[in-house]
Formats: sequence, structure tokens, C-alpha cells
Amino acid sequence: MDGELVTAVAAAGISGVAAGIAAWQAVIARRQARTAEEAAHLAERQAAAADRQARSAEAQVELMRQQIEGEEAARRDTRGPEFTADRAWRRSYRTTLAELNAYIQRHGHRPRFERVKVQQVDGPRLAFIRVSARAEGYCGMWDPQADSGIDDEPPAVIDHVEILRPVPGQTYMVGVIRDVDAVQEDAPIQLILDCKDLDSDDTWRRHKTRLVEPLE
Repeated sequence: MDGELVTAVAAAGISGVAAGIAAWQAVIARRQARTAEEAAHLAERQAAAADRQARSAEAQVELMRQQIEGEEAARRDTRGPEFTADRAWRRSYRTTLAELNAYIQRHGHRPRFERVKVQQVDGPRLAFIRVSARAEGYCGMWDPQADSGIDDEPPAVIDHVEILRPVPGQTYMVGVIRDVDAVQEDAPIQLILDCKDLDSDDTWRRHKTRLVEPLE
């Protein structure tokens, strides 16, 4: 009996030690799990902070790029051409009723032909100037340089008047067509001048507004 008691006591002791070791191992495992979880959370926070820093750096780079582009655009605009639109007046045509009706049938309006003097007063030499307009009753452009000068032959309607290699300081005539029935007597004309530099790819758009004077 003594031997069996000793054996039982020994087995119980071994079982207690094993249980203690198992409990300690469980504690260690839980600590390791918490440590791993904390490390994962720290890694997530560090990744989020790195992402915010990256986005902030990208935003700063984009802001710098926009500032540089804005400064370049301002410099380009400063060195661009300047114009005057000295005078705008109407060009009269003495057409027959049949010719006028034929024109109205082709273009859908009763025309009022107007002319404006344009001059480049500053800026670089240009490859071209393309002139269009915005105005009450606007129907299109016409080219006074191509005008026959014959009173009974109204000019052709075009999208823009193109002046190739204009000479600074020289005056050029451009024509605007408006619908007589859709424009007031003193309604102004806003010219739109699209230009390209002769020696580079720089382009500009300028606007000039003029009132229309009485018939010439």
C-alpha cells in the first residue's frame, strides 16, 4: 500500500507540475498574441502615417508644379502680343431684292456687314492671327482683303479672318457679319484674336471690344 501511495502521490505531483507548465505556457502564448496584435496595430498606424506623408508630399509636388506652370503662363502671357481695335463701322451694299433674297435663302439672315481696324502694337512677331467675334446677332466673319468692292456682290461668310505673318504696327481690316433683325443699332463687337508666335509654339488669345460707328 505504501508503494502505491507513493506512486499516486508522485503521479499527482507530476500532473500538477504539468498543469502548472501548461498554464504558464498559456500565459506566455496570450502575451505573445497580445504582443503580435499590438505589433500589427503599430504596423497599421505606421503604414497609415507613411501613406499620409506620401499623399502630403504628392500634394506639395502638385502645388509646386501648378505654381511653376502658373508663373510660366504669366511670363508667356506678358511677352504676348497686344492689339488695338481702332474703329468699327458698317459696309453698305446696294443689292437688288432678288440678290438679297438669294443671300437670305443661302445663309438664313439679313446681313449687316461691319469692319474693324486691327493693329498689333506690342509683342513678338507672329505666324498668324485668326480673328473671330462674339456679338449680338453674330452670324460669321468676312474678309475685307478679299472683298471685290463691288456694291452688289456681298462677301462670303467665313468662320474667321486669317492674317498670315502680320507686321507689327501695320493696320489690318477684318469683317463681322450680323443679322439686321437680331442686333440693336449700337450693339458692340468683341473681337477674338487667336495668335501664334513666329519662333516658338507659344499661343495667345486676346479680346478687343468696339462700338459700331455710322455707315461709311
